[in-house]
Amino acid sequence: MYLKVSEIFYSLQGEGVDVGRPAVFLRLAGCNLRCRCCDTAYAWEGGGEVPLETLQERLKSFPCRYLVVTGGEPLLQARGVAGLLELLSSWEFSLETNATLWEPKLLPRFSLVTASPKLPSARVGPFPHGVFSRYLEILPPRLQVKLVVDGEEDWRVLEELLRRYPSLGNGVPLVVQPLERDEGPLEYLTKSRERAEVFLRKAAQWGRKDVRFLPQFHKLLWWGMRGV
Repeated sequence: MYLKVSEIFYSLQGEGVDVGRPAVFLRLAGCNLRCRCCDTAYAWEGGGEVPLETLQERLKSFPCRYLVVTGGEPLLQARGVAGLLELLSSWEFSLETNATLWEPKLLPRFSLVTASPKLPSARVGPFPHGVFSRYLEILPPRLQVKLVVDGEEDWRVLEELLRRYPSLGNGVPLVVQPLERDEGPLEYLTKSRERAEVFLRKAAQWGRKDVRFLPQFHKLLWWGMRGV
């Protein structure tokens, strides 16, 4: 058995509730979406087929036993991911997914699942309510939701989600992340500051106790670099 791998690296988690935590990242190739402004579009296709045993040895060479499985969309290779987790049974695992796929036997094996369904700015079609609702019903307390926001339509849909899902930001952590358009670090910071001001006004109205606004920390440290 093998996994189709885009890249492997050791770095700091730059997004979500684990921001700043050292981790080994396994980025799998292949995705079922084509989001506008995706910052890892190189992982949509390609990648190399790596046998699980070879991958196990490669991962064990890093000075960390916390594995973040990301993509692309990792759940497209659910069988291979399950096999890898068996080989690394003493590790801690985190998953990053676009929440369009549901693998009930695999998902509970992760200590943290980051569900990142796409808002209108991604231009990938309707919000995946059918699958996303399963994440909210079954996976807490190991779940966080990350929503990437750009313009007014994204904020409007985000607020619709808060009304529809009472646990969102109130039991299930909600991370609001400003869209990065490859504009450069200073412009990204400027736009993030503007969106942070919008977020502060809106969060005061939402009344949810578990919401965060987090720009991509790793981008600020290593702008334009891969494998970090």
